[in-house]
Amino acid sequence: MNVVSKKMQMILIISVIFTVSLHAEGVPVSVSDQGYIRVADGKMFCSSSGTYRFQPEFAPVSLHCWNISGILYGPDDFSRRLPPYPANGMLLSDQGFVVYILTPETDIRPSEITITDFTGIIQYHVFVEGFTNPVFSSDGSMLLYRNSSNVVALNLITRAATTYPKYDAYAVSPDGDVAGSLMNEGSRIYLHRSGKPTAVLTVPEEPREMAFSYFGNCLFIMTRQALYEYDLDAGQTRLMYRPGTDFICRDISVRDPDILLGCRSVNDGIFQGRLLSLASDGSAMEIDHTSSNRVNIVFDRDAEDGIPWPFLPDEQHWVGNTYGAFQEFTPGYPYLHPGVDILSVPNEPVYAVRSGIVKAILTTSAEYHWRVAVADESGSGTGDGYLYAHLIQSTIAVDVGDTVEQGQYLGEIIGWPIADFNHIHFARIRDSGTVWYGNWLSCENPHLQITHQTETEIPVFYPALDTDPFAFCINNTDTYLDPSNLTDQVDIIACIADTVLLDFEVAVQEIRYTIFPELHPEIPVVDDKLAVYFNMPLDSYQGGYNDSLILPVIYKTDSTCQTYFGYYGAKYYHIITNNDGDYECTPSDADSAWDTTIIPDGQYIVEVTAYDVAGNQTTQTMQVTVNNGVPPEPTPTPTQLPFGVRLDVPERAYPGSIFYVKGYLENPGTPESDMPVVFLLDIHGMYWFWPSWTRFHPPEQPDIDWRVMDIPSGSSLIDVISPFYWPDTGADAMSGLWFYGAVLTQDMASVFGNMDMAEWSYGPDAF
Repeated sequence: MNVVSKKMQMILIISVIFTVSLHAEGVPVSVSDQGYIRVADGKMFCSSSGTYRFQPEFAPVSLHCWNISGILYGPDDFSRRLPPYPANGMLLSDQGFVVYILTPETDIRPSEITITDFTGIIQYHVFVEGFTNPVFSSDGSMLLYRNSSNVVALNLITRAATTYPKYDAYAVSPDGDVAGSLMNEGSRIYLHRSGKPTAVLTVPEEPREMAFSYFGNCLFIMTRQALYEYDLDAGQTRLMYRPGTDFICRDISVRDPDILLGCRSVNDGIFQGRLLSLASDGSAMEIDHTSSNRVNIVFDRDAEDGIPWPFLPDEQHWVGNTYGAFQEFTPGYPYLHPGVDILSVPNEPVYAVRSGIVKAILTTSAEYHWRVAVADESGSGTGDGYLYAHLIQSTIAVDVGDTVEQGQYLGEIIGWPIADFNHIHFARIRDSGTVWYGNWLSCENPHLQITHQTETEIPVFYPALDTDPFAFCINNTDTYLDPSNLTDQVDIIACIADTVLLDFEVAVQEIRYTIFPELHPEIPVVDDKLAVYFNMPLDSYQGGYNDSLILPVIYKTDSTCQTYFGYYGAKYYHIITNNDGDYECTPSDADSAWDTTIIPDGQYIVEVTAYDVAGNQTTQTMQVTVNNGVPPEPTPTPTQLPFGVRLDVPERAYPGSIFYVKGYLENPGTPESDMPVVFLLDIHGMYWFWPSWTRFHPPEQPDIDWRVMDIPSGSSLIDVISPFYWPDTGADAMSGLWFYGAVLTQDMASVFGNMDMAEWSYGPDAF
């Protein structure tokens, strides 16, 4: 060992001894109305006993990456300015170690853990997949955290790491002993000593939290109803304290020689928190209490009617980030935003948008990233739910396994350290298991489900290149083309953004485009084609691969059209031609382009329309010239379809595909009034009629349904069945299914014009 290393080791050992001797000099503790134990000194970060305090300074790198620097205060008037480290959370150990945590929102990269000593010198650095819920030992010498497959105990002094099974609740002693439990195993607790399993113990109720004594000879086990003590040397368990029927246990902390227990009661919407100091004989002394009135909200909303906003009032709120918007965690690590950021003020109460079962309460970093996941249904199978992220841990009112009602108070949002970006990250997620650990899939856009969206700000087009509304390049290259001389397979790029009651620019919801010869919009070469619709599955927070595959399909990120997002500005360069026209977004869509080689040379109009979630829209156009050496043809006479109905139905429906039925009313002549319009589904001789989908089954059900409509000139679209993701129907398959559409004479006696029919099928795959 060299002199410098040996000197540093001695400094750390002296720090350990010195910290223990001054352990009682920390910041006083308090309790929240939810029963969580708090150690606070203004806006400082504090170690569990308050022995070390850190006054942070934040400088933004990206939305979820900051350079954190500041002054560390310690025992005996110690203070030192620490250099900046990239992080979005930090923890302080009672030994003076500073743990910087940098966790992204998706799997774009693992969490980065940097640990320094109290002088700011890095002692340990590691990348961790699926980092969640870090805790210290009671003396601060050990760090215990969960990754995607294990629980890891890290000795902060020796930097030795030991892995254990992936537990739901866990604790580590100063000696490195580990205890852990799993919710699906009830009251069983596994004890590991010297890295090896040594005992299995049980308590009468399911463990919620655990902590070892300051010297590691006892394990304290907190259930909802009581606190138990297990003597490691004697191998015996005893009931230490039961708070009574009105209170439940919520939090535990060990501060030698005290055991602190946080409890909570709820009566008529009044939350009351109590902080108790327990002696070794189980006697309790209350050292703090607090209460508040948290009234649950009655939204009176069925799931099929959409969901309310998670804040009050249930009406339009600020939105600072939308689903699928381009983000960049750190330079070179872009991803698609897997939710919607709804902004408010710090400590704003958050309410459940739907009833369900709490599946997760965890942090992916430290205090700024606590979150609650509520599944729609109970059980351990795959299910969907809602995620409420960036809550103040001490305000979280629910526990894993709790049943939640729509409108129930969940907690409050934390004050964001940068740009007043105080927000809840709200997501629609999918996972499986009794407990969810954070590696859920972002399955769809929850912004589309929220009702009461009344903002009227329209999307904005910005020049994509110089002063031109759009930019053009050869498909899948950075070779840009002169819009007056377009050739080959062309990508069209549009720079579009939206705002929702704020200056923060967000991505739009939908983009469509049309291309037609100049002066002849009636004969488009590309007709109202979908460019992007942000409702595709995105990556989970800690697993998946969608982002890396589909992000370059949606956004242009070269030096000419550089998509970026930050606190103080954003630019979204959309490659609008990278879609084969359906609602899915796949890597193969990058092969789509505007094929200018199959159309005559000449001037064309590119028309792009952008929509936001509230339905506001803007259209931008640009004249371009195609020049492939294909001589222009005489402008043809527009083809007029005969009067009647035209159907658009996918030929095959399979799990995850988007199914829809569109009916086009074609009228080449003058408008017609009060015409009966009929659509029906034929399943092997059984008939259902649109729009109520009444079944025609004489003589029991002899009725049919139709709609009397005015039919204008031209082509009119009817969403017979709105687009939706086809569910998993197992191995079932069916073919020979039909949809029919027709306009009838006013006396309903015969078909008026052309009737259309479309055959389709469904099954477990696309074939």
